[in-house]
Amino acid sequence: MSLRDFLDASSSDEPDPGTIGNETDWFRVGTLPIPTGHLWMGDPQMSWAEANSEDGCVVIVPSGIYRVEAKGIDFNGSRFVSRIRVLLDGVGEVTLGDECGEAGTDSGQIGVADQQVLKSAFEARFGDDVDAALECLEDAFHSEVGVFVPEPGSETSLVYVPSGFGDGGGPVFPLLSGEKCVGIEHAFIDASDPF
Repeated sequence: MSLRDFLDASSSDEPDPGTIGNETDWFRVGTLPIPTGHLWMGDPQMSWAEANSEDGCVVIVPSGIYRVEAKGIDFNGSRFVSRIRVLLDGVGEVTLGDECGEAGTDSGQIGVADQQVLKSAFEARFGDDVDAALECLEDAFHSEVGVFVPEPGSETSLVYVPSGFGDGGGPVFPLLSGEKCVGIEHAFIDASDPF
């Protein structure tokens, strides 16, 4: 089962208050090249603005291919994404370090990308045309789970998932292999909290 299948099977009924959710294992959402080591996490609708200003939650990680994974949570049939992580492919056991930033969203989705590569792709496609960039982003994120490629034909991508119950923000934590940061994790919903 994929994350998309998990979410597609969600009930439209809201769970009763106090319902405890069941969290899934990690679903593999996609693969993400991070060639410059500037791993960004934030609102996909704001990706152009944050890439342009080199703002937002950016964590320096080793260059390489990363896997994007997410956990789901099921509250008696109502299903959501509870957390997302981006982890250097091939790395096994990791530990959560101390908070290294904060990511949030006003669009109900969270995206991850290499911010420097994303910036170059936006510049190559849109140049200084702010309206074209914003219009493209407005039309880009209609599916719940997906990959956005700002410059068709390039390997630049932004992987995105729904963010828990919707808009909001919270801490981002480094994923550590020994003392080396090899990824990041962000929780939307604490699995121990009732609905």
